[in-house]
Amino acid sequence: RKIYEALERREFEAIPSYLDRWVEWHFPDADGLWFAGTHNDPRLFVETVLRPLDEHFQQFEMKPGRMTRVGDRVILAGRVRGRARGGGRLSAAYAQVWYFQGAKVCRVDEFHDRAAWLSALGRE
Repeated sequence: RKIYEALERREFEAIPSYLDRWVEWHFPDADGLWFAGTHNDPRLFVETVLRPLDEHFQQFEMKPGRMTRVGDRVILAGRVRGRARGGGRLSAAYAQVWYFQGAKVCRVDEFHDRAAWLSALGRE
């Protein structure tokens, strides 16, 4: 939840402190979007994935919904909403599987509605 709170406040610089230095953040279904692929460096993740949100969107929020703990994992389903700088609107479900090593996040598998993102960004 602390990562979501930092994201909401746009305190991106706080996020790496919650991530293992060898974190793996996967976006397996995001072809055509700037955040596609796997990101392994916490600070680079902030610079290449999170900060560009403000370049692409006038307004953006990720609202976590139900969280279910399964061993060292947390499965989360939520909703992402935004208004792109080009005027498109984004409202779509997303899901994440968070893996922990102690108190740090060591891996995240994140799934988005790629078509909804591309449409909002005018890249259908």
